[in-house]
Amino acid sequence: MQNNQKQKTSAFKLKLLSNLTLAPEARVNEAVPATQGRFKRFGGLLKKNYSFFALTNLLSLLFLLPLLVGVAIILFSGIEDFAYKLNGMDKPYLLGGFGIGLSGGVSVQDIQVKMLWVYQIIFFIICGGLPIFGIGLAGALHVSKKFIWQENFITKKDKFGNNIPRITIEFFEGIKKYWKQTVLYTAVYSLFILGFSNLVILFIKNIWLNSANAGHYIGLIFGSIAFLIVTGIFINLLPLTVTYDTRIRDKFKNASILALSFPVGTFMIAVLIATPFLITLAGTFGVVISAVFLVMVGISFYALAFVNYSDYLSENILVELYRQTQTPQHKQRKKQTQGQGNNHKKKKR
Repeated sequence: MQNNQKQKTSAFKLKLLSNLTLAPEARVNEAVPATQGRFKRFGGLLKKNYSFFALTNLLSLLFLLPLLVGVAIILFSGIEDFAYKLNGMDKPYLLGGFGIGLSGGVSVQDIQVKMLWVYQIIFFIICGGLPIFGIGLAGALHVSKKFIWQENFITKKDKFGNNIPRITIEFFEGIKKYWKQTVLYTAVYSLFILGFSNLVILFIKNIWLNSANAGHYIGLIFGSIAFLIVTGIFINLLPLTVTYDTRIRDKFKNASILALSFPVGTFMIAVLIATPFLITLAGTFGVVISAVFLVMVGISFYALAFVNYSDYLSENILVELYRQTQTPQHKQRKKQTQGQGNNHKKKKR
């Protein structure tokens, strides 16, 4: 029974992979054979080139500033106080989160619902800022790709005569090449974030108002599944931006196929992304830890993880399948198939 299940799974995966759009990688230099495992290579690159990744992270943060400033204004004002100002209310009592107490005829339930508006505004700011951040993300992905592929950097000589990568130039070179695609991808993903966040907020609102029904639960379940799938596609799509020079629709298709074919690897990357945000739930200390991580190396860490994982799939799947299409036997079979198709059309005529 288990063998049959494995065969069905393999057949499903093979069928998916057969629909991949195959093309050569967008390499400038020849591929360098790997001498380390993926995890060891990832850690080694990050440790050895930390100063370069820190600089890349700093440059990327410049494009994240509108988002960070917008969210910070609300958080430093206090979500509770911001909710009162938003609704033109005087502060009736200190809630301390969603605490208890009544003052001036205002119910806790009313205040809770009004505070949800603040969270909606936060998500609007995030979704508005992500496409701007997409510009910097193009540069970070480009730099990460060059490190993973061990490609030649634009360099300058230091006082000892060593060639030092000019990360700033490489970063903006990546922006020049790829910013349109990364802005498009982050803008599309932002719409899904906005839709899913509103779905969750609506669900919470109905729970608090005791008006939630089966439709709200079903909507939340299907919305969560759809958002997870879209997130998986987004994770696989971003690195394909800098590693392949194919059409955008082909990149979307390949990213979708890879996400569905390798859900475990994609899920692991998703958990990696979510971890710093989950740490913030631990309170002020968690927020500080996550903020330090983001400022020091967070964006570069994610970009390198994306490209490293994508390169693993490319090396073992996409490159191998592409090589098979370039063999003389495959080309001969393709010509024969095309010839048979043309003959069939002629007979029909």
